[in-house]
Amino acid sequence: MGSVGLQASLQRIVIQAAAATRGLRQLVRLSVLNAGPDSLGINQRAHWSLDFAAQVAGVPYTTIRPAIFSASVLTGAPEIKASRTWTGLASTGRVALSDHRDTADAAVRVLTEPSTWGLHQDLTGPRQVSWPEALQALSAELGETVTFRTTSAIELIQRLTKAGVTPGDAELLVTREWSIIAGENERTTSTVRELTGHEPRTIEEFFHENCERFR
Repeated sequence: MGSVGLQASLQRIVIQAAAATRGLRQLVRLSVLNAGPDSLGINQRAHWSLDFAAQVAGVPYTTIRPAIFSASVLTGAPEIKASRTWTGLASTGRVALSDHRDTADAAVRVLTEPSTWGLHQDLTGPRQVSWPEALQALSAELGETVTFRTTSAIELIQRLTKAGVTPGDAELLVTREWSIIAGENERTTSTVRELTGHEPRTIEEFFHENCERFR
């Protein structure tokens, strides 16, 4: 669930219910990498506030914290198909993009293995890339050059809301870009391998399997 608005309120209700449930062994919640009170990203700060609520409630608690998903690039597929460009803010800064399937695999292990409980399980992909570098990988898959176009925060919000993104989610995405530029996501972990027994999937694998979405 999301970390802001109604979805955040629902998560707090779940945390309160969990605190009142006898015999609860563990509450496992999907969070985000680098959740913290001082992040430039609204999402990171909001997820930290949910963690704090769980701590105050005294709930037995584990989080799964993936980096930005490779699948997030799919939001740019219509623009990439139309113009071979993708518009955003973060032309610098890197993130080791997570594959959502690795997160699912890790979640299965955490849900079924008590030795993994009580921790923040930080998941990343195998290497850090900037958005322009990710598009280089997509270009190689498509056989056509896809470039990253930078814009202002206001224009990006306008583009996102025009495409049907809610204003709140658009603001969240803009601040995500700020956190990337600030280098908050520049880390890799071995947690996917430790939890699942396999290496994290690469951005190249994701683009190869989803190339038709961008053609």
